[in-house]
Amino acid sequence: MEFIVLAVVGYFIYKFFKSSQNQKEYKQIIESVPNFQINVNKELKQIGKVETECLVIQQRGWVRSLSGSSVSGNYIITIADITDGNNAPIPIFSKYPEYAEDDGYIFGLRIPSDFFIDGYFKDWSLLVPIPLNILSFPKKGRRKIEIRVVFGSNSLNVRYGVPQNKEFLFGSHLTSIDLNVDDIGYLELEENQKEFEELAIMLALITACADDSLDQSELDVIKNWSSKLAHRYQEENLVESKKKELQLFIRKNAKLAENKKLTMTNIISQMREKLSKNQKYDSLELMLDVMAADSVLEESENKLIEQTVKSLDLDYDKFKELRDIRLAKIKISNIKASTSESLFGINENMTKQEKCSELTKQYAEWSGRSNSKDPNTRERAQQMIDMIVKLRQKNEC
Repeated sequence: MEFIVLAVVGYFIYKFFKSSQNQKEYKQIIESVPNFQINVNKELKQIGKVETECLVIQQRGWVRSLSGSSVSGNYIITIADITDGNNAPIPIFSKYPEYAEDDGYIFGLRIPSDFFIDGYFKDWSLLVPIPLNILSFPKKGRRKIEIRVVFGSNSLNVRYGVPQNKEFLFGSHLTSIDLNVDDIGYLELEENQKEFEELAIMLALITACADDSLDQSELDVIKNWSSKLAHRYQEENLVESKKKELQLFIRKNAKLAENKKLTMTNIISQMREKLSKNQKYDSLELMLDVMAADSVLEESENKLIEQTVKSLDLDYDKFKELRDIRLAKIKISNIKASTSESLFGINENMTKQEKCSELTKQYAEWSGRSNSKDPNTRERAQQMIDMIVKLRQKNEC
């Protein structure tokens, strides 16, 4: 009996010391966790099918809710140019709305996340890669770029990186990185901005008229694009003035395009000489949006756009990825065999093995899209699959 009592006492002593040890170890872990921090490097990352230079943001430290319970919220990432030191930071623009603040052009990325009362990352963990090619920097050359990450509940509102209602803020950190910006900055583009706008609009109008008709849906795409350009001005009167100027230019040149009086060769020549790489890609994306506006891909439109890609020395794989995004939403109309091959990256210089390999890859990609919940996407995917099957038969794959 005495042995049993001693054993029981010994057991509770062991549990006490074990519990104390666990608490001590837990306390040591907690004390070793730093406050929220971010780290940023420039690295190549696979974005879609293309390796792309990105700002890779990592995080570590406490990432926890301060509201007393676990809540849903957001990381909010902003980027600014601070090269000029004591002067106010210059905003970085985004080319895509999903990477922009509510006004549609200043970079501001929201990443939804759940925040727990004891959440933390002890070691560096990937937060997000941001492709550099979606950003428009203010100036060319060696620039110091500030990256700021804040996080909080869904009610947190951030403007230009500054929380507007700090009661919903859980944490924040900022860091900077030096970048070599190769392209012309948007503040330096004022000299050739007008040329870019006009050349891109004329090229888009030629694309719209490639099938011998200018549909209202195509015209609306060009008008909406020009309207967004006008918003780079901060003063409302300048925005409205620029909108009117561009709308007038569109009306004037729409008539010329319909009458085949716009010269493609001259437009491409000026683009090669005067536009930055980003401006050329922006012009290409406008052409692709015009192509997709009426939900039909005409052979004449596709041929014109492919010629433009070659003439402007743009990356074909990147172009194909941009086009595939639109192809998933539009109907395929009047496509000849030679054109259908180009849709899938097939050209006459490829060997039979290379053609079959690419067609197998394309078949797998479009088969995946055929399971989409969107009936239109499923329909487009099946059209593409049928075309691939015919091409595989033609090439004896």
